[in-house]
Amino acid sequence: MRRLILELRSGVEAARLTAALAAGDVAAVVLPRDAPNGAELVAAAHAAGAAALVAGEGWPVVFGADGLHLRSPSAKLIAARKGDAMCGAVAADRHQAMLAGEADADYVWFDGTNDLAAACALANWWQALFEVPAVAAGPSDRVSLSALIETRAEFVALVDVFGDDHDEAARVAAADRALREAGEL
Repeated sequence: MRRLILELRSGVEAARLTAALAAGDVAAVVLPRDAPNGAELVAAAHAAGAAALVAGEGWPVVFGADGLHLRSPSAKLIAARKGDAMCGAVAADRHQAMLAGEADADYVWFDGTNDLAAACALANWWQALFEVPAVAAGPSDRVSLSALIETRAEFVALVDVFGDDHDEAARVAAADRALREAGEL
């Protein structure tokens, strides 16, 4: 079954993350390295059974998180992980995806924030051919979410769940429902 990943922006309170995590089946959260409450966010993720990854370009992992979310693939950084730390990478094209996969990234993230169609095409290509999980990432609106789900990527990442309206739980619940419905077809 495919699962959700939530990308957090700086300034999200742990209580809001807790509410969002309770609204759906969330596998992981990605938080910024400069989050002023990073340890609280990691604790909230862990309490809900989700992994916590820190976005950044280098080790060590901070806040007691489970791993690193690289903004671009780096074989050197992926290879430098210690123990069972997770390490995934954002790929902007097929070449970058192959670099991440060859370096043993735990996932390859295709970010559709700026070009949803291109990211969905890459995620679809990747998940059909490779064992390393694909993450199709993009906005949580209905049209974008449908496109992300259609990729059949193992994970759907929502990059804009935490808005000023504090309605993240409803957005996560809607995305979770859409994933479940797509899985039943």
